[in-house]
Amino acid sequence: MPFFSICIPAYKNVGYLDRLINSILTQSFTDYEIIITDDSPDDSVEKFIAKLRTPVKYYRNFPPAGTPENWNIAISKHSGTWIKLMHDDDWFTSPESLRIFKKYIDDYPTVDFFYCAYNNINLDTNSERLQKNSFIDRFFKRRDPFYLLKKNYIGNPSCIVVRDSIDDNYNKRLKWIVDIDFYIRLLLKNKKNKYIPDVLVNVGIHGEQVTKYSFRKPEVEIPENFMLLENYGPGILKRISTYDYYWRLLRNLKITSDSELRKYYPSMLKNAIIESMISFQKKIPHHLLQKGFISKGLMLVSYIRNFWTHE
Repeated sequence: MPFFSICIPAYKNVGYLDRLINSILTQSFTDYEIIITDDSPDDSVEKFIAKLRTPVKYYRNFPPAGTPENWNIAISKHSGTWIKLMHDDDWFTSPESLRIFKKYIDDYPTVDFFYCAYNNINLDTNSERLQKNSFIDRFFKRRDPFYLLKKNYIGNPSCIVVRDSIDDNYNKRLKWIVDIDFYIRLLLKNKKNKYIPDVLVNVGIHGEQVTKYSFRKPEVEIPENFMLLENYGPGILKRISTYDYYWRLLRNLKITSDSELRKYYPSMLKNAIIESMISFQKKIPHHLLQKGFISKGLMLVSYIRNFWTHE
């Protein structure tokens, strides 16, 4: 039984995959297995795997499973004690990355999942941005898992490692907020977690990613976010960070009526708080709603009217 199962859901980007595999093969900690599940429309990944001089568990999906089901398939093939999902366009920052993950696992034996600092690297512009957790992020994480809707301080799935006993899957009905939903479920189940301040992963960002073509698309964001709201119940809107998240969602998508929401999510349940939020925003010129400090103040007024005045 290997210590780490490095699970890679691949999709035709052989150049990216080659970089990731090289970053794995140079690791100083070598007790791992590599699992690749392939969603490609051609055999480019399969041919690439055939040329590798290292054992790889390779599986081709027929038909393609899509995101995130390909992630779940890769994870389902693991035999290691810890699961390290890695997207094919991400890679380890140094040969010591796995060893540092292992050190934290040894030092904190009761923790169920770890997440690390990382670099966001725009592969189209070659720009780089360091992503680290602040004390405030960790404070709100302890108080409110739904703070993740406001800010995904954990990062994408390549930034985490989870104990194999965690049997949660990524929700195959989601794409835009699929990782956030997964983390919220772990936190609500009181799964112990630990932040690693070392920068262990590079996260590649480019125009072909699902999140890129989902951004500000009402046909994607509305069904997913309101499905999440219904899954966890309208009570989560009493959390001001969650209220602010849905306030900004409605503002950014320029939703002015309940019927517009139902256009994209016909089965949406009636929600008086959301209807009140839409009605409130409709009275404000949109150019004012786009100004951050004005929008924040109006959101607080709306929040107080919806909750404090009714209790």
